[in-house]
Amino acid sequence: MRSRAPSRSRAGLAWWSLAVGLTALALFVGSTLYRDHQHLRNQELDRLRTQARVVGQTLERHLGAIDRELAVIAGSGSSVPNTSPLGRFTSLAPNFLDLMPSVSRLVLLDDQGVVRGSFGRDDSADFPLDQGFVPFVQMVPQTLYFSRDPAFLHRPIRVARTAFDPRSHSRWTLLAFLNREYFEGVLDSVRYRSDVQIGLLAGESPVFASLGASDPVSGKLVIEQPLSPLKFLADRELKVSATAHPEAVYALISSRLVDYLILFGALVALSFAFLTLVGRRERRLELREHENAERLRLAYEAAELGVWEYEVGENRMNWEASMFRLHGLAPDRYADSTQAWRSTLLPEDRPRAEAFIQTVSHGDQTLNTKLRFRTDEGEVRTFRTIAKGFPDRNGTCVRVVGIHQDITQSVQDQQKLKQLNLDLKQRSLEAEEASRSKSQFLANMSHEIRT
Repeated sequence: MRSRAPSRSRAGLAWWSLAVGLTALALFVGSTLYRDHQHLRNQELDRLRTQARVVGQTLERHLGAIDRELAVIAGSGSSVPNTSPLGRFTSLAPNFLDLMPSVSRLVLLDDQGVVRGSFGRDDSADFPLDQGFVPFVQMVPQTLYFSRDPAFLHRPIRVARTAFDPRSHSRWTLLAFLNREYFEGVLDSVRYRSDVQIGLLAGESPVFASLGASDPVSGKLVIEQPLSPLKFLADRELKVSATAHPEAVYALISSRLVDYLILFGALVALSFAFLTLVGRRERRLELREHENAERLRLAYEAAELGVWEYEVGENRMNWEASMFRLHGLAPDRYADSTQAWRSTLLPEDRPRAEAFIQTVSHGDQTLNTKLRFRTDEGEVRTFRTIAKGFPDRNGTCVRVVGIHQDITQSVQDQQKLKQLNLDLKQRSLEAEEASRSKSQFLANMSHEIRT
């Protein structure tokens, strides 16, 4: 007999389905967080590129202002064009320092690289006025030139421009040392966020950076953009660097992760609660089915009924234990229920049994018939067979379920009753015949006496 699938199997399937669903959900959340991280990281890099572009424009604007003022001192557009470079330097340098807070010291060199004049915001004695600048003077072109000389560690950043003396036809060089603190303040003022570090690099060496900046650390987001080489020359490539810690990106991702975890936890809790309730309901149904099956078994035993099932497609008969007991058969003597059915059914009833099965298989009504089987002891028993076919979704009958009721005693009683009726009828006929004979005899005797 086919029975209802155990609730434990269905519960296991439900839990496995939950595990697969939660795994798929976790993969989806992970991929979503990864895409969000990449999107936020790209947004942050775009902000850093914009920051680097703004810083580059700011530095170019300040360096351009220094170049214009140096050009005035060099004699281009000067109000005293016929004076010597030293005279212009002496008269204009103080005003230059007042106008250019970005410059800390202005130095004039002759064509031999000797310092001929120097003005600074501080008169520190450590400035090497006797230092030779011959190699440097030979490198300076006729435009703004940016240089970082390791020999002056305390003032390593400078820009220069060539000036010519029209009377002596000699070459002079204006050297401006940049004010590190000023430029660091400028960079700090254009930062879009306090944790962003921006600076100017000469090659791979830092020139100056925003206030509070530290050395680059692995894991940071870094953008480097070169300054325009068309506006001034330099002894090495100048690049603007914008660096940011990824904590902001991680904070947003962590916030979203917390939201996803809360949603995921709520979903898991609801799923566990739902499956727990379903499991309890399944266990109650299973217990109820077990109780109903037990009641039905007791009813079958009390009514001396046996249950069987015939699988149409497999041409196989399935008997419950009650069938073997009802038929007086030992289950271990037969390979299966089909063999027990075929070997114990009386040969003269086999055509009727097969016709009965075929009729039930092609309809949906309940039919009954009488069949005779032989027990292991050789006794012939008569059973009332009641069966019904069960079709699938396509309307094709796939199995037949029936019951057997032992009516041997009833058949025997009917046969005895029939025999008694026949005997009684025979005796009645005999009595009637005897009565007619007696009446005839008495009639004859009466006639003889009268005559």
